[in-house]
Amino acid sequence: MEGAPVDRKGAPLHTVEDFLAGRADHVSVSGDYEIFPYGQKILIPWGDKTIIGRVTDTGGHFHGAGKVYRVVGREPLDVCVESSKTVIPDRDATVTIVPGDNLQKGIPVATGKFKDQVVAGLVHRYSGQPRG
Repeated sequence: MEGAPVDRKGAPLHTVEDFLAGRADHVSVSGDYEIFPYGQKILIPWGDKTIIGRVTDTGGHFHGAGKVYRVVGREPLDVCVESSKTVIPDRDATVTIVPGDNLQKGIPVATGKFKDQVVAGLVHRYSGQPRG
């Protein structure tokens, strides 16, 4: 999926490449804003590493009647990467939610809105900031 180089509140997106190079303290992630408070911290397995993600972005495929479950039982999340050629080590990775760690003063994750799916799961990609 493609979008503007800013998240849903206008802050710049941070790519996996930025995080791994030490240029960002987290990776921007798209998810369901009705479940994840803005900036919810999640830990994402990435090969032999764990990357820190923050759910700061969304889109029509992540909430409401238009929500798209790419795999039954897995909550959709997209990680921000620099290029569509970026290899995602495990598209069916199970992420870890860090309770209370978000940018909305610790508002809890709305786990009651999960519908018989793994709390957070399928990871896809979307391109972030264009590089010049």
